[in-house]
Amino acid sequence: MVTDVFAHRLNESIGRWEHQHGRRLPNTELVARLAEAGHSMSMAYLSQLRRGRRDRPSMELLVALARVFDVPADHFTNAGKDFDTAPHHVAAGLTNSGLRRLINAAAGLSAESLDYLSLLADRLRRADRLPAESQTAGWVL
Repeated sequence: MVTDVFAHRLNESIGRWEHQHGRRLPNTELVARLAEAGHSMSMAYLSQLRRGRRDRPSMELLVALARVFDVPADHFTNAGKDFDTAPHHVAAGLTNSGLRRLINAAAGLSAESLDYLSLLADRLRRADRLPAESQTAGWVL
């Protein structure tokens, strides 16, 4: 059922945001963030969506949620069933905000683009006179 998928993914995204930021995301703040992202809604409607009691969220809401949580809009629907949340979970556990941004930005890139990003990172490491990636494999970030 689409409602169950939507409610689950919405609550999962909220939980990931809370883990990443180290604090709760109250519904009042989420409603305000959604308004900033271009979609106004009531607290009652958000509550119904979170509990799976409302279905068929508008495309505008999906786009605003995607902006707030930095995920593809189809993450909240069955169309997003193949979305890999692993990079976002890894990023949420990092204390280095720069690395978090990099992982979130790289999530979903093609294999070719990831290879290019890795090559670019290697060149930047050399420019900063840092050891090669293979020499840092055991480091905790």
